Amino acid sequence: MVYLDDPITDCDPLTPSWLDSFDTCFCTNDDNVRIPGHSCDSGNWEHAERVWDGFINGEEYREFVEYFCGREEYGTMGGGEGVGGGGRGEECEKKIIGIYDDHDYGWNDGNRRLEDRVKYKDMFLDAVGVSPTSTRRGYHNGAETWYSLADGVEVWVLDERWNRDPLPCGLREDWCEGVIQQEGKKMGWCLDYTTSGCCPYDSDIFSGYCLTPPASSDPLYPYACDYTSPLFGTKPLKLNSDKTALTDEVDHDDVYGYGFCTMLGQTQREWLRRTLLESKAEVKVVISGSVLLSNPGWAGDWGPCSGDDWDCYNAEQKWLINLLMESGDQNSGRSPIVVVGDYHFSDIRSICPGPSQPYSGALGTSKRPDTGACVYQHMASGMSHTTAVPHSNCEFPPYLKDRNGMREAAGQSECSIVQGPNWGEMVVDGKERTVELRTREGVDGEIVTSTKLDMDDRMRVKESKTYTLGGK
Repeated sequence: MVYLDDPITDCDPLTPSWLDSFDTCFCTNDDNVRIPGHSCDSGNWEHAERVWDGFINGEEYREFVEYFCGREEYGTMGGGEGVGGGGRGEECEKKIIGIYDDHDYGWNDGNRRLEDRVKYKDMFLDAVGVSPTSTRRGYHNGAETWYSLADGVEVWVLDERWNRDPLPCGLREDWCEGVIQQEGKKMGWCLDYTTSGCCPYDSDIFSGYCLTPPASSDPLYPYACDYTSPLFGTKPLKLNSDKTALTDEVDHDDVYGYGFCTMLGQTQREWLRRTLLESKAEVKVVISGSVLLSNPGWAGDWGPCSGDDWDCYNAEQKWLINLLMESGDQNSGRSPIVVVGDYHFSDIRSICPGPSQPYSGALGTSKRPDTGACVYQHMASGMSHTTAVPHSNCEFPPYLKDRNGMREAAGQSECSIVQGPNWGEMVVDGKERTVELRTREGVDGEIVTSTKLDMDDRMRVKESKTYTLGGK
């Protein structure tokens, strides 16, 4: 489950430098976790366990947790017992809410094919102090969950690894053809992707059959093609033998899906839709390990999307965005807030419904009324010097610049990004009736950017600021 042509070190045993790289390639050196740009074997859960123990007991992380818990004796998120202990020890008075992303899950850009994935899930849940008897554990479901907090705040935590399909077919085929011909870097990744390691449902059904004239009259159209329908993604189906219609006559021996490639899976989708629409909370927060609002339409040399964000799984992305907007419409128009990480920089974005926005087609918002609820995204990513590397400006790499007006809609500018170590904060003020999204500098904690939302005015932007470090 690891592609040894991906790390920047030479892991080819036929080259003279191979012995010098052995510790890095096979993760026998614990210092490997501190070296940026290297990937460990995804099946090496024993190494991952050592890394977790070292990380949650490290001085830097202890300081970060103590800041939130407000007392020095609370030493680690795992309560001092380490990964596998399952206990919290001295309880932190504040809830520790979180979900793994790809590296915590044990595989860079990983998906449901990870071997021993339950071990990686349990290591993460141990680290954040989740009870050994929690329903988040076990083989039958992911680590998704829900919390009800004070002041009318409810939080949904999504697991986007446990049921995630491999990257959809078609996104990297042209690029991989060149890689394979040249036997270049990522050849192992491309050989896997072009043989059995990609998901066919988007290209076959959602972006294929669903766009043909016969599809609109197909009785199964709402289940596979209409992401605004409550039936979307609720029925297993496939194309018939001559690929002229959808059929729900499937059995366990068939290769079938739900018409599109998924990050959540059917059970989590149904749970999320039901609980979001039933909720009466004034402030709805959804935690997503992967980026929901990125740069639709942008493509690199390898093809569209980053390879790991929601843009890559566009059918389910459109479904989720429409669900979030629908839940806001049922909440007096108050826009829900999505908290994400992953991109190694931070920003605040917003998208709104209607057909007139640059992203309307790509994100599927054109079918919703212009007067409906928007969606905010607060990305706080890059808590370490090795991952949060500053760039000279937001023009390069080109994905840094917002070309779709999402930052401006959140009261920021197209280049309002926070680089270098940083972290995010959300402050709900029940008396002032505001929700403030803040990004803080990672060393001294100074506020760098903030957007304040009005709870009594549909979560519209009330105030936004950009600060100069060392003096406001």
